[in-house]
Amino acid sequence: MSTDSISVDQLRDRFRAQLALAATDADLKALHDEFLSRKSGAVTGLMKTLGTLPPEARREFGQLVNTLKTEIETALDEKRAALASTRRPAGAVDVTLPARKLPMGRVHPLMRVRREVEDIFSHMGYEILEGPEVEDDFHNFEALNMPPDHPARDMQDTLYLDAPIAGGTWGAHRGKRRTRGGRTLARRGHGPRRRHCASGARPARD
Repeated sequence: MSTDSISVDQLRDRFRAQLALAATDADLKALHDEFLSRKSGAVTGLMKTLGTLPPEARREFGQLVNTLKTEIETALDEKRAALASTRRPAGAVDVTLPARKLPMGRVHPLMRVRREVEDIFSHMGYEILEGPEVEDDFHNFEALNMPPDHPARDMQDTLYLDAPIAGGTWGAHRGKRRTRGGRTLARRGHGPRRRHCASGARPARD
């Protein structure tokens, strides 16, 4: 084996080792320039040595260099195509990413104020009472001294329901929470002077 063929084989091995480490298009461009550049490429340098060889060795060495050049060009093209096949298209969506979190919204200003007021009363020793939105006639009117013929009932503009509570009405005022809350506290054994706060929404005609 001639010294010229050994230099070609060494150059081939060096190219293959560097090609295996190339991971980007920039790496492939650097390899192309290093081996195939017209001015300073390693393969180009071998071609320039043809003039220094005896006539009988030029043809064989020229074939070796051309074969190496073709191998390098083919390998670079295949590597470039392999990188392009794994590259995500522009504007593509990565389906492996976690989903975007949906905004949960915010607490309504009225509810925020209600919670702040309840917190204040709680720190003052008041018990926060809750009541149903649909109330029976007794807790809504009669327990507050509003018999069926009382004119204040007309002012409430109350909606009467047949279900789910017989004779039930919308809680027309906050007094019904005090009534139900007072009876609840009495059943718990609290005295009549027990402090409590009955907040919450109520339907209103205005």
